[in-house]
Amino acid sequence: MKHCNTCATTKDISEFDKNKQKTDGRSDKCKLCAKQYRKDNAEKIAVRKKKYRQEHSEEIAVYGKGWHQENVERVSTNNKKYREENAEKEAVRCKKYRHENPDKVNARNAKRRAAKKKRVPKWLNKARKAEIVVLYTQARELTKLTGIQFHVDHIVPLQGKTVSGLHIPDNLQVLTEHENCSKSNKH
Repeated sequence: MKHCNTCATTKDISEFDKNKQKTDGRSDKCKLCAKQYRKDNAEKIAVRKKKYRQEHSEEIAVYGKGWHQENVERVSTNNKKYREENAEKEAVRCKKYRHENPDKVNARNAKRRAAKKKRVPKWLNKARKAEIVVLYTQARELTKLTGIQFHVDHIVPLQGKTVSGLHIPDNLQVLTEHENCSKSNKH
């Protein structure tokens, strides 16, 4: 027999499915009591959690960073799925960020332009440069025809963490804005 301190009921442990039972042996009634307690004391619990997070912020940060590093693929998949399911919401969020942080956006764009200049090899001749212009023209034309924004993407990113590509026609492809932005700086 197990006793619930919250609801003061006594139940025989054998009544419950052993597979569904929690390890502490709480009954279904006790689970309902706990759920009701959380509902009735939501503010009190929120204050306690906030205080705990403030007192243990460093430990939580270390744990979170470690978990994130161990689950990079899972996080990436979940983020991609969220962006796809909430494309309009994400577009509004990005636009708001650009509007509120023009300095950061300009710095990122300047860094990208500088990297692009460094990634144009000297052996790139006029014909190959013309191929690059054709790709940008294709992207612009596709945008006009479909109404969907198209970008020219570097297959191997110019500023990759492990590998950096060149700004040459063989490393460029035309993608939709959504595909290009969700790919980010990944190879």
